[in-house]
Amino acid sequence: GKRSMKDILNPKITMLTTRSGNHIAGRVTLNGQEWVVKPFEIAKGASARDKENALLKQAIKEHGE
Repeated sequence: GKRSMKDILNPKITMLTTRSGNHIAGRVTLNGQEWVVKPFEIAKGASARDKENALLKQAIKEHGE
């Protein structure tokens, strides 16, 4: 079966910065290794929770495989 994100990677945000309203960037730890996520666009008016989720998804897309 499909395991959840949490089971596989135990992702943890170590830094999140917002740039120009709808771009975010940051650092995420996956499997004990920290990755830098370059600025990328998210929906305008996203909540803090939405930003965290977007950052985690982006990090996993880039480094989680």
